[in-house]
Amino acid sequence: MIILPVYGGQPIDRQMSALKRGVQIIIGTPGRVMDHLDRRTLKLDGVKMVVLDEADEMLDMGFRDDIEIILKSVPSERQTVFFSATMPKGFMDLTRKYQKNPVVVKVVHDKLTVPNVEQVYFEVKEGMKLEMLCRVIDVLRSETRADFLQHQAQG
Repeated sequence: MIILPVYGGQPIDRQMSALKRGVQIIIGTPGRVMDHLDRRTLKLDGVKMVVLDEADEMLDMGFRDDIEIILKSVPSERQTVFFSATMPKGFMDLTRKYQKNPVVVKVVHDKLTVPNVEQVYFEVKEGMKLEMLCRVIDVLRSETRADFLQHQAQG
C-alpha cells in the first residue's frame, strides 16, 4: 500500500511524480489538495473514503470552501468520516450536507488522562537531531521491553 502526504512547504514535483505512479492513500492539507486538483495531478474519481480530521479547526481556519470543493470532487458513493473536538454549527452543517445517515460518537471522560502522560523535551544541536532521536527511541524500547518482562514475571 502506497501512502502519500501532500502538504505545502514540500516540493510539489515529488508529489506529482508519486501521484503519477499511483497511490492508495493520500493524507493532505486542503490547500495542497486543491493545488493538485487545479493542476489536474490528482484525480478523485476512485475515492472510496474521505476522512477529515480536526474538521472544526479547518473550518475555523477558513478552509470551508476548499473542503466543499474537495467533497464535491469525490464520488457520491463513499464513506465520509469527520473527526472534531467540538461540534459547532458550521461543522454540523457539513455533516448534514455530505454524510448519509451520520452517526455521532461522543467520548466522555470520567477523568482526564493527561496527568498520566509524561512529557519531556531535549535541547539538541541541529546536526545531532537524528542521532539523539535514535538514542531516545532505543532507550524507550529497552525500558518498554523491561517493563513488559517485569509485568510478565509478576502476572
